[in-house]
Amino acid sequence: MVAGHITGPLQAAKLIMQLAVNVKKAADRWALMIKFKKDLSRSKKAVSSLTSTLQGFFNNKVEQITFRTIEDALLAVQAAAAILGSIPEPHAMAIGKTMSLVANAAQEAHKLSEMIYTDVKLAEAWTKTKNAMDNPGDRALGLAALRLNPTLGMHAIAWAGMEKQPPDPVARMFLNSVGLNEQTLAVSGSETKVRNYLETLLNEDRKMVDSSKLKTDWAPDKFTLCTKDWFVTTSRGQRDASPKLRAGDEKGVLEALKKIDRHDLGKFEKLAKQGIGDSPMLKQCIEDAEKLRKLLEKYRPVAEDGTEHFEMASIGDEFLKLATEHKRKLSDILDLNDMINDPTRALNTLGGDIEVLKNLFGDEGDEPVEDMPVESLKKAVVTFKKHYAEFSSLRGLDANTQVQEMLLEHFKLHECAEIWLQIQGYEEPQTRKRSGGRNPAPVRG
Repeated sequence: MVAGHITGPLQAAKLIMQLAVNVKKAADRWALMIKFKKDLSRSKKAVSSLTSTLQGFFNNKVEQITFRTIEDALLAVQAAAAILGSIPEPHAMAIGKTMSLVANAAQEAHKLSEMIYTDVKLAEAWTKTKNAMDNPGDRALGLAALRLNPTLGMHAIAWAGMEKQPPDPVARMFLNSVGLNEQTLAVSGSETKVRNYLETLLNEDRKMVDSSKLKTDWAPDKFTLCTKDWFVTTSRGQRDASPKLRAGDEKGVLEALKKIDRHDLGKFEKLAKQGIGDSPMLKQCIEDAEKLRKLLEKYRPVAEDGTEHFEMASIGDEFLKLATEHKRKLSDILDLNDMINDPTRALNTLGGDIEVLKNLFGDEGDEPVEDMPVESLKKAVVTFKKHYAEFSSLRGLDANTQVQEMLLEHFKLHECAEIWLQIQGYEEPQTRKRSGGRNPAPVRG
């Protein structure tokens, strides 16, 4: 109980801090969205060829605000659940646990829906871009590609603002809105630097440099989330890619992957299904996966000439997807283990069984109530024996005195009911085998 008093508030504090960081990010998104809206309006009035590009940037910000708002709302629910779960009162703890499970499930569903939406949009953008490249005279296809393909849009802005002569006024207006004024561009501006700046600023936009679309002649065709595949890929990039990959942040990712190599998801899930998973260890594994995710999100591979290494960047994005999926699987296993070992679930199920048995067979379990429906009792005994076998086998509940006492009462009642059925000839005597040979629920702890 003391541990609950400590970990609950700490978890709540961690979630509240994350929410505070997200609020700052949300404010930045709104600020950019408002700027993009103004620039888009001016671009339309000027009938600029960059209008489709600005429309794409604006649409992306609206999408991001929508998805992140839902994410932050679920984070707030998790914080409230952690606070309720730390209150030493059974109903509050039960509500907190339920809220946490529901919020976690909703969060994973939200991530899945966003992933599916992103993949659909990527496929649409790739199709439009390829069609535009195959039909260079089709202006409509070109404008659609600029709107749907953020990477292409950034290249268009950087080229129109820095290389085109004279510079495009709408491109310069947009660059000024995102913090690159005329003086900055005059002193140290170049197309490459502007493009890199935009890719950093708009890092939440979909990246059209996807290793599933962009094939290389040096990277492995397939790879998994492990140290070996990351090492082989980056080594080939430094040796065989053109341009060659400059050594850098990939070493931090490599160190983080060494911990992931020790995660045996199959074993973890098997133990969780038996209710004997190691929750603290699973939580540490989730932290390891999140650390790897953050490193991959920040990973910006650089070529030997100082420009971004697009091919390695696309492969880094694929590793990021694998890390995100790995973390989701770990979270599902932890939720399964916690759900199976949840004393509230055990107490509610066993308590409900006991109440039904008493209604059918009397408080003492020595004789049935008047007009007791025998078939109902037979079905109840079969179901309750399964419940007893399930909860008495969960090692995670061994130390819970309340659960163990209820198991003992449950065993006495369903045992008496079954013996009565046998004596009355309703059921054949059976060789009894309880919970894999375990004793009938002695009170432990």
